[in-house]
Amino acid sequence: MSRNHNTPKKSFKSKDKHFISQKKRVLKEFKHCPNSVLAVAIRTKILRGNIYRYVAEFVQNNLLFYLGDHTCPITKRKVKFYTSQPTNTSNSPLNTGNHE
Repeated sequence: MSRNHNTPKKSFKSKDKHFISQKKRVLKEFKHCPNSVLAVAIRTKILRGNIYRYVAEFVQNNLLFYLGDHTCPITKRKVKFYTSQPTNTSNSPLNTGNHE
């Protein structure tokens, strides 16, 4: 049995870049218009679990703001809506239309 000591160590840089690009896409979706996590997951095709993690991080770093509980146009249930624009946190009506 010979061992090859020249094998490179595994690099996680490409995996980190993937998650960083996911964060950027999620934040960009919330800049577009106030959204729920499910709406962002459907538009970006990123797993909701990842988006919840990013939302928690963004709220903690004041990059994302909680608007309140509103009816989701997809599920017709009360869900939390977030926005990345602090001017949208006022009592203005929530625009949940499809802005693509």
